[in-house]
Amino acid sequence: MDQSSVVRALKLLDLPAAVQERVEQGTLSPARAYEVSKLDDPEEQVALANRGVRPVKCIW
Repeated sequence: MDQSSVVRALKLLDLPAAVQERVEQGTLSPARAYEVSKLDDPEEQVALANRGVRPVKCIW
């Protein structure tokens, strides 16, 4: 695993629990969750994660 993959994975751990649950359930891809993590406000992160989600296959 390269350094950027580790950094992205660790960044997901800083997300609010509601966003992490969407990744675990497969309704938000880890790549999209990483993009959500770029927002500073946790409420905005949850709101964005809740917009337009669809089932995805998570390979983690």
